Amino acid sequence: RIIRGDTNNSNYTTKSTWNPKYHVTHHSENVVYTNNSNYTTKYKHKNSLQRHETFSSHLFPFVDEGSSWKTPFCDEFMSNKFSVEMKPCGSSSHRVMCYGSPFDDKMGTCMFDGLAVDPKTLYQIMRDDRESVQTSNAIWLLRDVSSVNPCPDPVFDLMEKHMVKGNGVKQLAKTSILSVPQGKCQTWINGTSFFFNCYDNHIYFKFLSWYSLHNGILNFESSSGKLPSLIIRIPETKDEFSHADYEHDLFPEAKVMSLHDFSEMYDGVTCFEHVILTPSAYSTNAFRCKMADAVGRIHQKCYNCNGRGLPGTRFMTFRRRALAVCSLEDDPNRKKEIHNIVVQVRKAYLRHSTDNLRQFHRVLANSDELINGLKTAFPNANVLKMVAEDMTLCDQIKMVHNADVFMGVHGAGLVHLWWLQDTAILFELVPFSQMSNPTFKMLSTLTGRRYFDYSGLQGGEMRVTANTPDIIKELRKLFS
Repeated sequence: RIIRGDTNNSNYTTKSTWNPKYHVTHHSENVVYTNNSNYTTKYKHKNSLQRHETFSSHLFPFVDEGSSWKTPFCDEFMSNKFSVEMKPCGSSSHRVMCYGSPFDDKMGTCMFDGLAVDPKTLYQIMRDDRESVQTSNAIWLLRDVSSVNPCPDPVFDLMEKHMVKGNGVKQLAKTSILSVPQGKCQTWINGTSFFFNCYDNHIYFKFLSWYSLHNGILNFESSSGKLPSLIIRIPETKDEFSHADYEHDLFPEAKVMSLHDFSEMYDGVTCFEHVILTPSAYSTNAFRCKMADAVGRIHQKCYNCNGRGLPGTRFMTFRRRALAVCSLEDDPNRKKEIHNIVVQVRKAYLRHSTDNLRQFHRVLANSDELINGLKTAFPNANVLKMVAEDMTLCDQIKMVHNADVFMGVHGAGLVHLWWLQDTAILFELVPFSQMSNPTFKMLSTLTGRRYFDYSGLQGGEMRVTANTPDIIKELRKLFS
């Protein structure tokens, strides 16, 4: 518990003079303040100075540098500019500000001025039955000193039009507006905090969630010149979160906490000065571009947004952020030659607790034969077998970053194509069942990576067999 006054615990050292913006009926004696002009505050997050120095000197800038998108669609859609403004509490109110895309109704972000959360209730709901959040009163808008409802006559027409049913950001925004206060603030968090959804184990959606958070932070920093106060991860599933250490280093701007850990640390009502909800992985431009319902509207437009040679795009700034965690940089003198071939082998794993291992799909039945054939055909190359589930995330990224050829059957692990260098190529082995699924072709386009889809596989959705001589022939043509 952080209490008002001089306080020391494992995470914070705090000395505050109480002068909150929202007070009277909504604050108890247990309040923490961090960095705001309304307060006299001496605040230090544990290791924050070291983390911010690292952020400034090693990772920054992530902002656009030099060449970026050339067309209006690419510039707006791929930069997450969210030009549709929605003010459900009225045109003159800034208590809740939501933004959507004119190109897709499954995207959006919301910002709140003065928000209260019951952490334990919110965690249980988001973990077990997130649809019930709309009737939970687990999150609400703070009242000011007059205790007047800040949003008495909300209008959701634009949100319903530009943020489709089931959008988690919209659900939380509407809940906060319609809920009534459930108690006094036990903890106060100054500055701007981020809430984001992230998958526990699914590596493709995990990276898209982190990419979405990266976009939100850049938008906030570019408009405010400030860093986030806190980042809270909302669970997408009920499983243990993997790669938390990597996530910690990926966002050195602020402390990243799971909603579970936050609820354990703060067992009473927690109030935030400002909150930003970032889009989920399903609402990122990379995912929306490849979806079937986008074919008639934005599919081809997305393919025209080729990121090759554009270091300032958000895809590339996120790439630099991810590589920097593992102390990796591209080699500008790298030649288009085959020195390292990485073959990713899918290992049966549980994406979530309800999965069935016996239904695990797209296993390459003759992976050893393929690897041995590649070793024979390219005797001067290192041919490596990659089983991602047995490696740390940085080891996975390093292996792919050093590859000239990254090969694997269609699956979540091919998201690692993001780290390939300019001369390298993703060689996707595409089963018949996935021939209409452009996930990695689209991501390769948006990130400007080289891509080749090979569809000469035998077998069904469960197990497939590669034609090794034919694959070798195609590889030689690609590097001739």
